[in-house]
Amino acid sequence: MIIYVIMTFEKVDTEKYTYSNGIVEDLGILDLGCERIVGYYTDIQDAYNRVINNRCDIWEGCYHYALIEGVYDGLYPRTKELLWFKYNRETGKYEEIERPELTKRQCNFTIG
Repeated sequence: MIIYVIMTFEKVDTEKYTYSNGIVEDLGILDLGCERIVGYYTDIQDAYNRVINNRCDIWEGCYHYALIEGVYDGLYPRTKELLWFKYNRETGKYEEIERPELTKRQCNFTIG
């Protein structure tokens, strides 16, 4: 069985550390800001329609990104599918985007 987990988050960036002398070091660790798993569906089309139409206001005024991660059931599940979205304030909907380069070395965003 596969479930399609919907996660919303603030940003796609890397963590930074500021030293006392003001020098900022990029730690190279993925930073999504505040994140929230808002639900899941067993049908990819149901999950997709809920995200692109911003159902139940999953944007909540701060979650500029969303993803749908299709994961197999079981322990430490593998990802079958990963769809990325960015919120468009003009339309009030999410639009599908290419997977951000910073995220390509990470897996299992939602479960595992």
